[in-house]
Amino acid sequence: MSAVAEQIAAHGAAHEETHGDAHGGSNALEQLRNNRLGLWLFFVSEAFLFGGLLAVRFYLWGETRPDVNQLIGLAVTAVLLVSSLSMNLGETAMEHGDRRTFSICMIITAILGIIFLFGVMIFEWGIFPSIYQGHETPWGMSMAQWSLP
Repeated sequence: MSAVAEQIAAHGAAHEETHGDAHGGSNALEQLRNNRLGLWLFFVSEAFLFGGLLAVRFYLWGETRPDVNQLIGLAVTAVLLVSSLSMNLGETAMEHGDRRTFSICMIITAILGIIFLFGVMIFEWGIFPSIYQGHETPWGMSMAQWSLP
C-alpha cells in the first residue's frame, strides 16, 4: 500500500471514530479505489470518443490531407494550456483562502477561454469566412463557398 493510501485510510479511520460511518459502509480506502476506477472509466470513454472522431475524419477526408497552417493550431493549443494553468493557480489560491488571486485567475481563465473559443470557431471550424477564408471542408471547397440547402 502506498504512503498516500495509508494516510487516506488512517484519516478515514479517525473520521469514522469521530463521526461514525456516514458513507453507507464505505471507508476512505474504498472511496479512493472508486475514484481511481471512475477516472480510468473516464479515460476509456474519452479514448472511444476521440477514436470515433478520428475514424470519421479519415473516412471523410480519405487519402487527401488539407494544407493546414500549423502555427494556428499551436497558438490555439498554447492559449488552452495557459488557461488551464491559470485555472489551476486560481484553484490553489482558493484552497489557501486567497480570494483576490482566485478572482484574478478566474478572470484570466475566462478571457483565455473566450480567445480559445473564437480561435477554434474562426480558424478551425471556419464559421466566420469573412474573417478567415483558409478553412476547407472535406468536399474540397472553402467554408465561404459551402452553404446548407
